[in-house]
Amino acid sequence: MAEFVELRLEEMLGELEQTERVGLFSTEEVRSIIKRRRDFEYKIQRFKKRKEDYLKYIQYEISIYKLLKLRRKKTGYSFKKEEIDHAISNRIGTLFRFCVFRFQDDIKLWLSYVDFCKQVNWTNRISKIFVKMLAVHNDKPYLWLMAAKWEFEENVSAENARAILLRGLQFLPQSKELYLESFRLELLFVDRLKKRKQVLGVESKELNEETEDDVLKGKLAQFIYSAAIEKIPESRFIVQFLGIVKTFTFAKWLEDIIMNDLITNHSTDEHTWDTLARREIEGRNYQAEIVAGEDSKVTVEEENTSQIKLAKFSVRFQNCCDTYEKGTEVIGTPLMYQLYLGTLLELRNQSKHLNIVIPRLYEVLEVANDKGYLTESLYETWICLTKDLKKWNTLDHILASATKNFPKSAKFWLERLQSEFDVNLLDSSNALFMIDTGSEPMQEDRSVVDTTVKYSEDSEDSEDSDTDEVTYELPKVFWEAVKALGDTKESLQIWQFLSRHLIEKGKEARKAVQKLFDESLKRKPVISKVLNVTYLEWTFKVKGLLKARELYRKLAIQPPFSLELHEKMILLENKTADKDMIVNVRYGYDCACDQFGKGNPNIWMSYVRFERVSGDPMKIPGIYKRAQQALEGDVATHFQNEFVLLSTGSCK
Repeated sequence: MAEFVELRLEEMLGELEQTERVGLFSTEEVRSIIKRRRDFEYKIQRFKKRKEDYLKYIQYEISIYKLLKLRRKKTGYSFKKEEIDHAISNRIGTLFRFCVFRFQDDIKLWLSYVDFCKQVNWTNRISKIFVKMLAVHNDKPYLWLMAAKWEFEENVSAENARAILLRGLQFLPQSKELYLESFRLELLFVDRLKKRKQVLGVESKELNEETEDDVLKGKLAQFIYSAAIEKIPESRFIVQFLGIVKTFTFAKWLEDIIMNDLITNHSTDEHTWDTLARREIEGRNYQAEIVAGEDSKVTVEEENTSQIKLAKFSVRFQNCCDTYEKGTEVIGTPLMYQLYLGTLLELRNQSKHLNIVIPRLYEVLEVANDKGYLTESLYETWICLTKDLKKWNTLDHILASATKNFPKSAKFWLERLQSEFDVNLLDSSNALFMIDTGSEPMQEDRSVVDTTVKYSEDSEDSEDSDTDEVTYELPKVFWEAVKALGDTKESLQIWQFLSRHLIEKGKEARKAVQKLFDESLKRKPVISKVLNVTYLEWTFKVKGLLKARELYRKLAIQPPFSLELHEKMILLENKTADKDMIVNVRYGYDCACDQFGKGNPNIWMSYVRFERVSGDPMKIPGIYKRAQQALEGDVATHFQNEFVLLSTGSCK
């Protein structure tokens, strides 16, 4: 091993002596380079090769190469590049070659080799690297595309690019990407030849249609297209060819062939009709002629132009919609309507003629909704559109349809609740809280969708009531949502929304809030644990500290336990100046430590800080002892470190 290393180092002495002689590197720098290279050489000469050793060596040599360029720029010395710069770049290339040979599976390594060759302008070597890489990774289409793109665009070799893509299709005969790129390449090649003819001054009259080369006609592109649809006879695949060919004006005949294949072989496919309709809006299947009579003449040129644009758009838009309507009659599938609506939504975002697009969009949304073909995103669009148009009378119907078709979507239930609240605010005859004096409260029935709950006021708040007996009724939509969503995270949003809304209504909704929170206690932890905290805070604000303490004492010992509940009560206690504050805060900390102290050192530290600042410091040793008994492993060590820092005053 040592003999090989010393031999390699002797081969490097020439370039290093030159750099030292011309002043690009100092003597100390040369010695450091030799030492580092010796270390790297020993590592890559080991019996068990490691990729990391090669990569570090390559990175070091690249750093020297870049530093050498900076030194040349700084000193202005531009000689001896063959002996110095080229020697280093050749060494880097050799290291890359050895590395990719031993670790052929690493694609990033191959591409890094290619990038380095681009930096040093080794064009011929890049082509060879791609050939070797594709021989190993012939199952990855994007590598074939990358190689072909480089050959065509940077190496300016259409022949090599064509050969690479055709070779790739032999390995991947079902690859859509390779077929499409081959098709595009042939058209780009023809376009390049035609532009070259124009630059050279070759008139098209010199070549008639009989003698013109098949390549210039785009026959190779047609051959690629025919082979592609024979292997993959899909309408969406054919449409992708249309998207490419329509950008080349000389290939109109090829575009007609593709359209004819699409209509003939895929007349009952949704994407065929979608393509036909979109071509109508682009004006490809219709040439509008605007004939203005004497009565329609205008004096301002801008107005005439605007009228012509509007007339053209109206004709194209109508043709587009007629095509879609015919498609829905022939097929009438959900996908057909969704493609129809997708085009209308694009026109809504792009077109300036919204007064033409939006009415048709709204009409198609209604038809698709009646057939049950709308997706969740289309419902969202319809809801937003209805709000923008301020069609409040139809919004409830749309939201009801959305929740019926997507009962597990919390956002639709929230929209429906919000809509009902907005209607109630506008219409006093349809109040959210139905007041019924002197009647018996309705029994709760969860077995049907229109479930409602009516509440009677508690005796403890009877002094707040203006009547002897009042009954409140929550929205039916709320119980429908709860039943549809169940006790899930999505349902939690409904509970939080309703509680927040009712709390904002103040005193008149107090009974409903109370019963809502009581109902939440019966639910699963995903609901009850979160609502308990809100319940406690609301009780503190509305009924005072004593009622909040009473509620907390009940909730604190009832599973499922909630750390947030303890933290909230401690926070509320600290806001008061009550004489029993310290006792109740300790109770909160004791509950939190008993229930969550085994894996949470922060609770214990918070308890210690409280006793140190507001409580009795003499109790801190007892808390520390309890924490030591409860905590284990890393959390115990973390607690000890925090406690020491707090004791020394380094931590607050």
